[in-house]
Amino acid sequence: MEDANDLDLTQFRHWYSQAGTPVVTVAEDYDAAAKTYTLSLQQQTPPTPGQENKQAFHIPVRMALMDRNGNDMAVQLDGGASAASQVLDFKQAAQSFVFNNVEHSPVVSLFRGYSAPVKVEFDRSDDELAFCMAHDSDEFNRWDAGQQLAARIILQLVDAIQNKAQLELPGYFVEAYSKTMNDAALDKSLIARALSLPSISYISERMKVADVHAIHAARIFIYRQLSQQLLPQWLELYKANRSDEFSLSPDAMGRRFLKNVALAFLFYDDAEAHVALALNQFEQADNMTDQLAAFRVLVNNNTSQRERVTGAFYQQWRHEPLVVDKWFTIQAMAVLDDTIDTVKGLFQHADFDLRNPNRVRALLGAFCSSNPVCFHDASGEGYRLLGEYVERLNELNPQIAARLLSPMTRWHRFGKVAQGMMKAELQRLSQLPELSRDVYELVSKSLR
Repeated sequence: MEDANDLDLTQFRHWYSQAGTPVVTVAEDYDAAAKTYTLSLQQQTPPTPGQENKQAFHIPVRMALMDRNGNDMAVQLDGGASAASQVLDFKQAAQSFVFNNVEHSPVVSLFRGYSAPVKVEFDRSDDELAFCMAHDSDEFNRWDAGQQLAARIILQLVDAIQNKAQLELPGYFVEAYSKTMNDAALDKSLIARALSLPSISYISERMKVADVHAIHAARIFIYRQLSQQLLPQWLELYKANRSDEFSLSPDAMGRRFLKNVALAFLFYDDAEAHVALALNQFEQADNMTDQLAAFRVLVNNNTSQRERVTGAFYQQWRHEPLVVDKWFTIQAMAVLDDTIDTVKGLFQHADFDLRNPNRVRALLGAFCSSNPVCFHDASGEGYRLLGEYVERLNELNPQIAARLLSPMTRWHRFGKVAQGMMKAELQRLSQLPELSRDVYELVSKSLR
């Protein structure tokens, strides 16, 4: 008969040898009469080569139940002592935990402190996600709730845009933003990240057919609504986080981050009305973070100072290659009607060299990979531009040519018109007489 310690060691070795990330499915039930809350968890780890069947992991679940005000409730788990925070030992494929003396239906906060590296499947209402975004004391959970809610709203707005319906932003989302902005207990960097919407690329992956233009329109609508409805708070947030002295302390860096997020939001309301604020920051900045942030909003919003600051920034930093790379990148990432023409012009700039991989990535790479709205322009000009320079780079640097081509090899994720134009450019490249192995393999695989 095995000793208990031997059994634990054997089990530990099995857990340690298992590959893959467990998927935890969550269900809950509140019994008002008995004042009990039941949390039901199931875990499943997808099969991997050589490991078709996985045993249950021992997953520590740090959690708490929040009351109507967002405070952690002192509750009793299965006859144990009352506590506001609990760590559940989740060891079985399916397991339920019953909490007693729960006075009203709570909101659960799971895996606090990132207590276990798992994927969570938990169907929560929009109202509950908004509550967690506004109140959860765990910073990651608060950010994650906001991202989940924002993604849902963006997808709803995309559907409305595609069907030419009226766009509306739920009031609870605006209120959650307001609470996050004004929570003095939160880390400044966390607030800044929590106030940012999921990227176009992230939302695209959640659609059967990616519509980057509708996603962009939905995000812009949200940013403008938040800017207009919370305008005094954005101004106050910007002013409150300014500093006269530069510091590399975490708090100072967080303040700069948050200040510059507030500046970007101000420009969604009325860009020209806030030009003086950004221009002053651009000219008086004593650090690159602040100057780049001001440069970005003045350029990306096509303000009256766009040409002036573009020239001034280049003249100030033209002897610093890494900073000049950023100068190219910011212009390539601007979502403007003339961005493609701007990028074409920058290829002719005296400081652009097709033999310099960093410079190529800073301009062409940024445009194709980080500016999906302009790259996927309805004219197909973005695809033709990429194809043209991949053809040139095929001889100079086939490795970087292949990497830059990657966004176009995902043609199957888009609508039929975009698919046709991307495939046509890929087929043209496939017929080049001296195509490198790197580019040929990528093109041929993507066309299968």
